[in-house]
Amino acid sequence: MPHVLPAHWRAALLLNLVMLVASLAIFTVPVMAPAIARSLAVNPSLLGAWSALLWGSSLFTVFTAGHFISRHGALRASQACLVFCMAGLACAATGWLPGLALAAILIGLGQGLETPASSALLARLTPLNRQALLFSVKQTGVQVAGMLAGIVFPLLLLATSWQGALLMTLALTAAMVLTVERLRGELEPPQSTRAGGLTMLAAMRHVRGDPRLVRLTFASFAYIAMQVCANTFLVTWAVAELGASLLVAGQAFAAMQIGGFLGRIAWGLVCGPRLRAHNVLIGLGAGMALCAAGLHLLTPQSPPALLAALSLATGLTVAGWNGLFLAEVARLSPAGEVGRVTSASFLFGSAGLVLGPVIFSVVAAASSYRNAMLMMGCIAGLGMIALLTGRSDPQGRPL
Repeated sequence: MPHVLPAHWRAALLLNLVMLVASLAIFTVPVMAPAIARSLAVNPSLLGAWSALLWGSSLFTVFTAGHFISRHGALRASQACLVFCMAGLACAATGWLPGLALAAILIGLGQGLETPASSALLARLTPLNRQALLFSVKQTGVQVAGMLAGIVFPLLLLATSWQGALLMTLALTAAMVLTVERLRGELEPPQSTRAGGLTMLAAMRHVRGDPRLVRLTFASFAYIAMQVCANTFLVTWAVAELGASLLVAGQAFAAMQIGGFLGRIAWGLVCGPRLRAHNVLIGLGAGMALCAAGLHLLTPQSPPALLAALSLATGLTVAGWNGLFLAEVARLSPAGEVGRVTSASFLFGSAGLVLGPVIFSVVAAASSYRNAMLMMGCIAGLGMIALLTGRSDPQGRPL
């Protein structure tokens, strides 16, 4: 019986679900941070260290992802990502502070495999003129996970403990591993895996030697720093400085993810011959800086509706750029080497995942969360400036 959807759409939707479940594992601690901090009698500002540990760990598997994918296939790498997440959730559910630290490491190791694996498979299956949209659709898994996390986890805390919520997420992750296994042979036959021509070090040299990839990578560093801090600290900031309840803060978090979901679809749709992804990325950098300034101006007297509206606008920008970035990297990669070049670019750019939460935590401890948010907006503005320095050819494509 023929499939209704072509292979590239089926792959995008499956990878979307993988990203959704893997992202839920990330969001468990940030969304439930106030409850976890009370339970363990620790300062919620430790969340910055947890996030930095998670994303720092991801760099180890990013470095080896290209080799793993060429040997075992993109979907096997996606399963490995989910297994790492399961192990991390199990450690966190012990309710032991060192267990939470180990959870950050394990979940981070999983995240380092997810993006290169999905990029490699989608680039192989998707026509070039559809890649911006398909990569963006796949990336919406993060936003769907954020919407679910912001709404479901606070409700689960009313019915069970935060450890119970973690175990439920673990069970969902195990089910996703089995789902990928069922579809793996159909979407990625064994003969499609092969040894790639570039080593990881050669891929890194390729990124450093291409000014277009250098600008994209620096912009991704700045944008991802802003994105991870918004995702990590929004709930804690709203509760600690704005006096919001965990439910209201969770709803603001969900609103940000809704904005990200809509943004990723919209920006993927508008890209085309007349509006290049490069130019959309510049506009999104400006939007991030403006949204950070808006969040900075909120006070405890600000109505919850304004917090939700600004969170929605923030999501449109801080989460709308990833699919366009991955499509641009895929476009600029040598044939058959998308996984490795994506890994190399992500390895450089993901330093923002580590340094962003550290910078935010230092500024928040020395001043306030609102000033820290403004600082991240300034960093996003630097990424926009880097993209603006690129020249364009007569068709508007960056040189």
